[in-house]
Amino acid sequence: MAWLWALVALAPAFVFLIWCLLSPRPTRISLRSRHVVITGGSSGIGLSMAKLAVLEGSRVSILGRNTDKLTAACQEIVSYPETVQNLADTAEPLAVFGKPQVYGYSADVKDFSSVEKALTEAVEKLGPIDVLICSHGVSTPARFEDTPLDSMYHMLDTNLKGNLHCLKAAIPHMKSRISEGPGCISIVSSQAAQVSLYGYSAYSATKGGLRGLAEGLQQELLEYNIRVSLIFPPDTETPGFVEENKTKHELTVKLSESSGAMESMDVAKAAIHGLKAGQFSITCNFEGLTLSTVTAGMSPQPSLAHALFEICTMGILRIVAFVVLAGWYKTIGEFNRGQRK
Repeated sequence: MAWLWALVALAPAFVFLIWCLLSPRPTRISLRSRHVVITGGSSGIGLSMAKLAVLEGSRVSILGRNTDKLTAACQEIVSYPETVQNLADTAEPLAVFGKPQVYGYSADVKDFSSVEKALTEAVEKLGPIDVLICSHGVSTPARFEDTPLDSMYHMLDTNLKGNLHCLKAAIPHMKSRISEGPGCISIVSSQAAQVSLYGYSAYSATKGGLRGLAEGLQQELLEYNIRVSLIFPPDTETPGFVEENKTKHELTVKLSESSGAMESMDVAKAAIHGLKAGQFSITCNFEGLTLSTVTAGMSPQPSLAHALFEICTMGILRIVAFVVLAGWYKTIGEFNRGQRK
């Protein structure tokens, strides 16, 4: 029993050591009275996050391509606090109730000059950017050899280059902010970036590149007190998801049928909560948490609780991953054999 008591005695020292090693250090990010810019904010997850940002007391700018959809989205966001008053994740909600500041700007993330112009106008209207949420994205799932190059380029230009454009245009404005407290850049990636699936090869490539972008940016922007995070939503009930389902291969549907789609507001709540907690990897459900853990690698981890969870479960979750992968490859093999008959 002596070894057991020794482990108990050493446990606090081990926890303290992990706490000392956490980089960047834990922090809290406030949204109250701050300028939040959301790309892809006229629909889906971006629109839901804009609604929650208003409840937190933020000044909100949304970017999208369609001016009619932007106008409708702004009206929906402005009226949202009047119908839902208890969703804000804050002890002092609704400082701007009744008169939220919400503006929409037409921009195509594939065009840098378009994004730069929109962000300049947003800053002139509501001040330097405190929080940037890159929520735009497009997916056209299909087998790699069945995916036209034009479709691949569209996903690449939107999902990866589009984020480069937004960050390149926004970071100078974020560095010039004068508000106290850390700023934040949150990039909406995908669980398909953590583990790819049959029919998602090209899409996963465009989303997987965002991790390298975010990890490097966090190191570069920490001196300006800007935190970076990656949001990993699962399948989410959005207009884009409806379009996505139109091109899914039948085997993709079969492999993913055990995972139900989340509502966009539920994803937005998890994203805003993780953003405010200063998390680097923001997950939206238990499946996402396990994927984030088993693929943690060299990603920053400012949360002590999450760090300890990763240390204690990573080996076990790797075994679980083997089991899941075995099931996937069995299903793929059976499907291919059936096609050959």
